[in-house]
Amino acid sequence: MSTQPSPDKTALARNKLSTVSLLHFSLTAATPLTVIAAGVGVMLALAGQNGIALGYIVIAVCLAVFSVGYPTMARHINNGAFYALIARGLGRIPGVAVAWAAISCCALQLSLFGLLGLTAADVLAHIGLELPWWVFALAAWLLIGLLGTRAVGVDMKRFTGLGIVILALTMAVSVLAITWLTVPRRLSQPESIEILGLTIRYDLHGPAVELVVGALLLAAMAGVGIAVYERRVATAARRTPPKTTELPLSPRQIMADTRGRFDGDVTMTVFIPAHNEEKRLPATLASLAQQTVAPDRIVVVADNCTDTTPDIARSAGVEVFFPVDNREKKAGALNQAIAGMLPTFGPNDVVMVMDADTYFASDKFIESAVRRMTDDRAMMAIGGLFLGEQGHGLLGQFQRNEYTRYTREIKRRRGRVFVLSGTASVFRPAALRAVAESRGTLLPGVHGDVYDTIALTEDNELTLAIKSLGGLMISPHECTVITELMPTWRQLWRQRLRWQRGALENLSAYGVTPTTTRYWAQQIGIGYSAVALASYFSLMGITVMAIDSWVWFPFWGCLSMVFAIERIVTVWRGGWRARLLAAMVLPELVYDLYIEVVFLKGVGDMVFGRSATWGHDRTAKAAHREEVAA
Repeated sequence: MSTQPSPDKTALARNKLSTVSLLHFSLTAATPLTVIAAGVGVMLALAGQNGIALGYIVIAVCLAVFSVGYPTMARHINNGAFYALIARGLGRIPGVAVAWAAISCCALQLSLFGLLGLTAADVLAHIGLELPWWVFALAAWLLIGLLGTRAVGVDMKRFTGLGIVILALTMAVSVLAITWLTVPRRLSQPESIEILGLTIRYDLHGPAVELVVGALLLAAMAGVGIAVYERRVATAARRTPPKTTELPLSPRQIMADTRGRFDGDVTMTVFIPAHNEEKRLPATLASLAQQTVAPDRIVVVADNCTDTTPDIARSAGVEVFFPVDNREKKAGALNQAIAGMLPTFGPNDVVMVMDADTYFASDKFIESAVRRMTDDRAMMAIGGLFLGEQGHGLLGQFQRNEYTRYTREIKRRRGRVFVLSGTASVFRPAALRAVAESRGTLLPGVHGDVYDTIALTEDNELTLAIKSLGGLMISPHECTVITELMPTWRQLWRQRLRWQRGALENLSAYGVTPTTTRYWAQQIGIGYSAVALASYFSLMGITVMAIDSWVWFPFWGCLSMVFAIERIVTVWRGGWRARLLAAMVLPELVYDLYIEVVFLKGVGDMVFGRSATWGHDRTAKAAHREEVAA
């Protein structure tokens, strides 16, 4: 009797190259052969020497012998160098000869560095950056040497980081080149005017009209293009015919499966993953009790708690689930809790996952979610919008402004979900089952797990999973929560580093697909923004140090006013403190630069293969050290 291999065994391992990726890699490596093939015809036509073709026949014979000899000899010798194989098979003298040939290859590589330096120096000289050729050659040699010593190999995570860096730098250099070519005049031609005895210097010149119009058109095309593409992807998922195995959660599939069937009223089970949340959990449970529609069941998932979190949950009259030997953080705890109850859930027994440091902004969150799940049986998930709690001084206000803008953006997108936030999201059981069954085949992860335990940002990964399976989701403005803020810059750094790196690793796991294109564009945009904002502050500093008196630029002043108005309008609902901070502009730009430095740190960690840690991992290690010290 034959048995089917488990999906875990047949699935592609994480962070490995797929068949398509290997094919693309091979074709890229073979690209020089196309140049050589074209050159053969030219050489034959010009020289008319038959020896040229004969030389390629000899090379083909050598390659044929090599393809057989290399795998045969490789199993008998640990040193994989080519000269070592030759010495073992043919003797020491041929091996030494091949070693000298290898040295000639190294000389060729060194000459290529020189060629790269000459080319780069010539190109950059046209935009005013004149440096000796050897500076660029040395920089390239040091970069490649650094990557080699840090063992940067064939890894999709590293390719993701490098790809984003290269694309962001390409965009920045392109903008710089276009700006330079369209502004042939001097950058500043100040004039003076006397007002009330004060001498005011100003410069009425601005960028070339062509540059301004081109920038506006490019921004409009990028924004509209991404929006249209995202809408087409969503529409294609909705129109997918039933019985499409790659999209088991497509609306037409779900509607066909449930047509003419009543599965009862919508009920809700709330899972609250909690790790030492004795201070925050009471407010979360009280918020659930104040809802106009109460949940049918509340389960606190007490994950490796060393405080009174389980006792607080019991005293509130809710269930407590204790994960067994969980070493997989929040995702592992939820997987254990959901796996034991998911088989008992009916089609309309929806599941809410809510953080223990979150409470509802209104008493109609659950009522709104239940109504939408009742009205649309193809709705697979509802993501909560989130605002920041009060307190924590200036840093807290920065975060509140950031969350307010995000919530406003989702509302303007008419609830189209970007991330099913872990603060509070609702799932239909069919979505969770489809994700668990697709792990290891259509989706990354272990077969049977709802959450991917390897993902640093499990909520973002689950969003990509449900979207990749064609699931319909929404974030209505009625479903808003208040969540915890980071009280210190160090804690904010750790949180955002996990978010940024987790998002990048999720994209590397899923690759470039219609579902992830919007997310890739966002990451590339963040990379470009980091370069642009750093350049802005650098140029401002250089300008301040270079001028002997202040010069007003009306064009840039008006543009700054437009920018300030946009910042104020987007946080208007946050109150007067939010508006005042936004009106000053510069403090929020500094905060944005801090967040983008965290993004660059995450990209750098991926490129150099540094291991990532979760916030609770560090907390657990610190607690362990305290216990040992005691």
